[in-house]
Amino acid sequence: MRKIKYRGFGTSDKRWHYGFITIYESGKVIIGGFEVYPDSVGQYIGLNDKNNKEIYEKDIVVFDCYSYEEPESTYTGEIVYCNGNSCFSLNGYDDWGKVDYVPLCEIGGSYTTIIEAIGNTYENPELLEEE
Repeated sequence: MRKIKYRGFGTSDKRWHYGFITIYESGKVIIGGFEVYPDSVGQYIGLNDKNNKEIYEKDIVVFDCYSYEEPESTYTGEIVYCNGNSCFSLNGYDDWGKVDYVPLCEIGGSYTTIIEAIGNTYENPELLEEE
């Protein structure tokens, strides 16, 4: 069964909190018993990266895709939920330029894909800047 949990950055202790989410009509958001900034909240997408770190919405990730042992392509971007595709997707860049709402199930090499979470849009927005 898929784990449904959330992550958010605490308003008082400035730490990440994980767990169930409660959203009040006032806009206040509670995760794991702590009030968090609403714009920091992301859902766990059900995948872990190469270091076994859980990946959440708003994480910035690098996908290295391989065909056999040869590099095929690299994607870097933010994990987002795309309502139009009803799935988690990537907004960012690949080897050829900007990509929008690429479903995660469509990103991959012919044989191997290695994923690494390198930050998140709340703490590290500069990681999304195109080089």
